[in-house]
Amino acid sequence: MYDWGLKAGTTYHYAVTAVDRRGNESAIATAQAATPPGDPTATIELTFDEAEREGAFEQSEAGGTHGEYYVVPEAPERNAAEWEIEVPRDDEYYLWLRYLHRGSGGRGSEARQNVRALIDGEQVTTLGGGLTDLHVPDALIAEDHPLADRVWTWAWPGNEDLTRVTLPAGTHTLRLEDLAPEVRYDALVITSEPTWRPAAGRLGQR
Repeated sequence: MYDWGLKAGTTYHYAVTAVDRRGNESAIATAQAATPPGDPTATIELTFDEAEREGAFEQSEAGGTHGEYYVVPEAPERNAAEWEIEVPRDDEYYLWLRYLHRGSGGRGSEARQNVRALIDGEQVTTLGGGLTDLHVPDALIAEDHPLADRVWTWAWPGNEDLTRVTLPAGTHTLRLEDLAPEVRYDALVITSEPTWRPAAGRLGQR
């Protein structure tokens, strides 16, 4: 017997009877079966091209971006990016910010980055943890460049261990403030999996 359209992690109870060609019916037999739990990981990816932005931002297309384009804040003290998110369940979540320092290439002057993350107007963590000094020229992230999706850098809250952010299920407003100048911003990932690591891009944290 097959049953379709069932929910994950749910117990179903069945009552089964057999009827022959003459209409004779057997006694009812009962049974129960449970579907396996669903994927325990909840992951939300947000891109800056879909954010509600405040203030002046440059936007440019490039290879390897998660959205249609990345943004660069022009007046960081007056800029912010905001999304409405749907959190599927109460849990502890981890935030990862995808960015890339603009420059002529190689090591250069450091860009201080301590991006404030707010949920429903309340600050929950800071992304970036300090300085980044890997300058990447535009030519390196061109559509046809083999490194286009590998040179992006991921920042997270905390220096050695990821900082957990407790979020209740439901609709929330997530806002990023204090985005650094001369830094390209591409995507923000929120995940309930503490061992999650980005598949593309480098990990950078100091």
